[in-house]
Amino acid sequence: QAPIDVVHVGSPNSLHAQHAIATLEAGFHVLVEKPFALTRSQAEAMVEAAQATDRFLMEGWLTAFEPGTAAIRAALPRLGALRRATLVREQFSSRMTAYRAGELPPAFDPARGGGSLMDLGIYPVSLAIHFLGRPDRVTATAQLLDSGVDSHGTVVLSYDSGEHAGLEVACLHSKTSANALGSQIAGESSALLLDHCQWPERISLVTAPGSDTEAREDLSVTRSGEVMGPLLAEVCRLVRAGARGSDLHPVASSVTAIEVLAEARAQIGVRFPDDDAEA
Repeated sequence: QAPIDVVHVGSPNSLHAQHAIATLEAGFHVLVEKPFALTRSQAEAMVEAAQATDRFLMEGWLTAFEPGTAAIRAALPRLGALRRATLVREQFSSRMTAYRAGELPPAFDPARGGGSLMDLGIYPVSLAIHFLGRPDRVTATAQLLDSGVDSHGTVVLSYDSGEHAGLEVACLHSKTSANALGSQIAGESSALLLDHCQWPERISLVTAPGSDTEAREDLSVTRSGEVMGPLLAEVCRLVRAGARGSDLHPVASSVTAIEVLAEARAQIGVRFPDDDAEA
């Protein structure tokens, strides 16, 4: 029987840090499901454990390794100075029916790190960080359920200085509504339209939108194989090469995303039991 090299931690959100650290200390490389952790201290402890054990650690945010994301990365410079972006991850949750019937699925349980922000909001937030880096300000609003977690909301990431000064990114997330509009990243005279900010496939570069000279260039890609195929292929390649992380999706980006989500949660009033350790 072949030895186990990498363990995929896919437990409830509230257990990611505990299970990842225990697995690293047991001598295994770790791919941990998104969200990387619930709090900054948890995320930092995971990174420290990986360094101390000299093991590979990465968050399983599969969007970084999607062919559509690569197409967007290549096209972004063609927009010039970025001015506005709207990134959307909205999907009615099948678990909402159980919640409305009086049950408390993990997806809506604060003790498990549930809620729309942590489950779906991480996709647009992480995509913004992937393309643009750490924002200077975070502003969040949301609607809360009686359980104490959010059902849907908006996180605005403001870039006040540097290359993207003046850019605002609106990250929309919801477990109570569908989305048929997709997402957009816009410069002053052109925009990128993408159908999905988790698995982008249909991508268009629109020049001079709304004018007589409007032009559309199709940058769409075709996905094939298993949903997690590109992610797992990259993890295997990196581990075989002796890497301890990914340059494309480094743990520093995962930690930044958790810091942004924690700030957003503080603003909307969603608290998890693990937040007490941050005080």
